[in-house]
Amino acid sequence: VAVRYLPIKDFLRYLVFYRITDRTIDIIRVLHSRMDRDGWL
Repeated sequence: VAVRYLPIKDFLRYLVFYRITDRTIDIIRVLHSRMDRDGWL
């Protein structure tokens, strides 16, 4: 992966997107385990 030259805007956009995606996955995991524990699934 060549990160030799990456525009700052693109880098920030990637960072924000990655963080949001990561957090969303965590939230989904928590909700999923809660629903599983409560017997919704």
